[in-house]
Amino acid sequence: MLAVADPPAVIESSSPWHSTRFRWYYAGSVTSWLGSAMAPIGLAFAVLAFSKSSSALGLVLAARSIPLISFMILGGAVADRFSRSLLLTLSNLGSGITQGAVAALLLCGSRNLGMIIILEMANGTFNAFTTPAMAGIVPQLINPGGQQSANSLLSGARALSSILGRPLAGVLVAAVGGGWAIALDSASFLIAALCANRSGPLAPPARAASANLLRDIRIGWAAFRRMRWVWVGSVSVTLANCVQAGIWTVLGPATATRTIGPAGWGVVLSAGAAGLFVMSAAMYRLKPRYLLRFGCVCLPFAALPLITLSFSTNVVVLCTASFIGGLSIGALNIAWNTSLQTHVPTEMLSRISAIDNIGAFAAIPIGQVAVSPVAAVAGASRVEIIGGVLFATMALLPIAVPEVRTLRQPGKEPRSQNHRATPGMADANAARIGRR
Repeated sequence: MLAVADPPAVIESSSPWHSTRFRWYYAGSVTSWLGSAMAPIGLAFAVLAFSKSSSALGLVLAARSIPLISFMILGGAVADRFSRSLLLTLSNLGSGITQGAVAALLLCGSRNLGMIIILEMANGTFNAFTTPAMAGIVPQLINPGGQQSANSLLSGARALSSILGRPLAGVLVAAVGGGWAIALDSASFLIAALCANRSGPLAPPARAASANLLRDIRIGWAAFRRMRWVWVGSVSVTLANCVQAGIWTVLGPATATRTIGPAGWGVVLSAGAAGLFVMSAAMYRLKPRYLLRFGCVCLPFAALPLITLSFSTNVVVLCTASFIGGLSIGALNIAWNTSLQTHVPTEMLSRISAIDNIGAFAAIPIGQVAVSPVAAVAGASRVEIIGGVLFATMALLPIAVPEVRTLRQPGKEPRSQNHRATPGMADANAARIGRR
């Protein structure tokens, strides 16, 4: 449901480009993602440069993830109650300020790991409000029926930002240090805040029956539990993320420091983004009847980069594996976001997405902190091989659920079943009763 309608002549088309608000949101997202693509590389190699420890890097990365997880449900409830465009404006401003402070520390030569951890915790707190608002705002900006096209455009933009941002970050790190990459990330958040402001004002989503945030949170949790295809998918990604985060974001840069260097690692990451971009472009037109099933079947191939890391330091080989992984992740991300937006009502979408994201994010700091001690005992190569196999296994779990296999996109039902709700939609409708 659109909170603020565009003029009728514009709204008639399902193309996301026909919404001025979506175009502003798209511009802000692209800018923010470009900075965010640079930040992890700049931060990782800056911390490694003065700490000489992958464990220290794991702590810094985890510092951002912990408040992101802790406040995500609150962020979802706030995003379902207040204007999402206003919330994005404020949270992007906060993120810009905190990243600017991290950049200032690094550029001044500070080695204060504790202060960097505190600032990354603050940045994660702001992001806990940004993420649910972004998850819920797209249906408010476009005409119904354009969700997959919008998600394909956004996914492609994010991938393109990574393709450009990650090699640039690698070059900056090699030339002048990681602090400049963080500074550019700070500037990108400030521009995103301006664009979010221009994409509104959006009215708050339709209110649920509750009168307070705590009850809103309980309502969201009960709805989440009733939609089996959602919570099973969330559990699957939680387990897979634990493996992927530790191997790819901690062991990966640590290995690259000894072998291919920051610039080479940036190219490998960009190859993954290129795969994501190609799949995003394909899915702007390719619209499978069983979209979620398609995405879940593709995801296990994202284990290939983890396994390849265990036996190769050849940039071409790593780039090929990373590209295939990007294709797989791109398919799942578009399928998942579109399924949520089309099967969960707008006024509940940020809460459901927040709970889902907690599942996806909760395992990340665990993986980042735990991987170095495990690798020290078992060996990095063995951890990478076993981790890749575990990732593929966890990624396949949702296929066992009938709702995942049979969930159809609106307009894709056979004629004889147009009057029936699919299993996933039936669960969503049940969750609507008394609360949506």
